[in-house]
Amino acid sequence: MKILIDKNIPYVEHFFVDHLDQIEYFSDEDFEIENVKEDSVVVVRSTYKTHGKKIPESIKLLCSASTGEDHIDLSQQYDDDYNVILPCRFSTGANAIAVREYVFSALALMLKERKFNKSQDSAAIIGLGNIGEELYKVLDFFGFSVFGSDPILDYHYWIDLSLDEMGMLNYAEEDLKELHEESNFFKRIPGTDHYHGGITYREHGDWSDDAILIENDLFTKNNIKLISLHVPLVKVNHLDNGAFSTHHLIGKSCLENLTNEAIIINTSRGGVLDESTFLEFDHKLNLISDVFENEPNINKDFLDKNLFATPHIAGHSQYARYQMTKMAYENVANFLGIKNTEKENILENKIVDFDKNTFDQDMKEFGLPVSLMLDTYNPKLDHFECTDFKKIRDNYNNRIGYSQVVIKGCEDDSDRIALKMLGFEVQDN
Repeated sequence: MKILIDKNIPYVEHFFVDHLDQIEYFSDEDFEIENVKEDSVVVVRSTYKTHGKKIPESIKLLCSASTGEDHIDLSQQYDDDYNVILPCRFSTGANAIAVREYVFSALALMLKERKFNKSQDSAAIIGLGNIGEELYKVLDFFGFSVFGSDPILDYHYWIDLSLDEMGMLNYAEEDLKELHEESNFFKRIPGTDHYHGGITYREHGDWSDDAILIENDLFTKNNIKLISLHVPLVKVNHLDNGAFSTHHLIGKSCLENLTNEAIIINTSRGGVLDESTFLEFDHKLNLISDVFENEPNINKDFLDKNLFATPHIAGHSQYARYQMTKMAYENVANFLGIKNTEKENILENKIVDFDKNTFDQDMKEFGLPVSLMLDTYNPKLDHFECTDFKKIRDNYNNRIGYSQVVIKGCEDDSDRIALKMLGFEVQDN
């Protein structure tokens, strides 16, 4: 069986070393999946979209070396009787650590540039999955005022509560609240905690765009000056099947309720933030975008209005890309029933001497070791020109992640714990 792989996926020869005679490479720009005649496994990146393409029966497995799924038309997985006819696999969660590091470095930059003040401002994490949950825990550990909200979890809680009120579920409200709180321990943004009748705008049927996040002057009331977005892009919005739309989740209501000079970091998907509405706003908002609508043909005016932007590479540290390809290889091996041989890690670590004086000064002034974080990765250095989006993204593979940095000479236990919380490796004394 042929293994067709996007030529821009790194580390393929390392993982597929025993199957190189089966591999054919393609470019996502000219790959015509409809024309594949021979039985094949296909491994794509998130840049290749299958919507509108008819997948032939010769494709036995469609594997994506990415964590997102919105580029794959999953409706083609099943026949009319819901039998699986096209298995699809993803490298789910493999890049979460890199995205978290990106957000931490962006926050470090905002602290250093005095655009965010730990003692005065609050942060909001929207989306509490693999990325958002750990961001929340780390910022809370370092004493930041941080709120967590997951509109999809809130949506399903409201559905369960509403169905129970109609006699369609065998849960009491107290049981639902306990179940919800067990899976979501975060300090919630006031206005998204809907227990005991606090669901007024949902009761009026407003399910569109950003209504689920906003109630009156929600953000300004709580001094929320930084919003980090970590939700998938979902465009459907049906009460009966439990799907909730996140398309343009950050729209007019959100933007109007943000404080002047607030910071939005979008590493989720283009379309979660309404670019056209953002362009209409005159008051100053600091937007840091890693994702865009209509990639790779992005809007130059929108790009120019960002404080800085990066070409969809937040999840592309060397470590994360290595893990994504590793997971893709494992998915292919498991599907084909071939032996999944463990490969020696070929990534190199960066050894750094611990600077106690700088660490203590940064912790006192900013609450985070911003010098170390920005020396490891400064996302502002990846700002790009509109026409270079695809070229940079396709060839981006040099970024060292926190997890590849080994700190030596750190003796204080509390310092060691703080460094490990951020994801750095700390050499044993």
